[in-house]
Amino acid sequence: IFSSSKFSPAAIVSLNKLPRLIDLGLSDSTLTGEGLLKLNCLERLESLVVSGMKNVAQPIARLARRNRLRHFTAQDCRLGDTDMVSVGKMNELRTLNIESNSITAKNLSVLLNLPNLNELYLGGNPIEPSGLAVVLKLRAPMIIHMPSTFWNSQTSAAMAKRFGVTNLNSTSYVRLPN
Repeated sequence: IFSSSKFSPAAIVSLNKLPRLIDLGLSDSTLTGEGLLKLNCLERLESLVVSGMKNVAQPIARLARRNRLRHFTAQDCRLGDTDMVSVGKMNELRTLNIESNSITAKNLSVLLNLPNLNELYLGGNPIEPSGLAVVLKLRAPMIIHMPSTFWNSQTSAAMAKRFGVTNLNSTSYVRLPN
């Protein structure tokens, strides 16, 4: 895991020499989406963290075509509704953490294309209660973290009824039993 790291072309060459790399964390590094595309291991990855990275739309689209990713975190990467189309093609995902981006309820329905998803983190996105219809169709059990803009008495009651919520607090965290 490379957190707050400065990336040079030599670092990318070094990473490309790791033939069995399947888990890569690049939080708050200087690497951008363009640099990420230079990594040969991208298609082999099962887990990727790119929090704080800029210009990740193109790498996300490339990852979506490979469908090997099981865990994906892209917090604060300026993702929006159009990026959700690519996310919806990552059908092997078990954990998706795309908190603190610009995702709304508009394309949440692509999450229904993720049959293995059992952890979903959407906090810090401007998702309104209108996203409830899609969220209620997600499989259970699941861990779901929705933004505060999502919660009201109607969404809370519906989520409790559908998922058997065991923890709902001020951080808008819902934990569903395994």
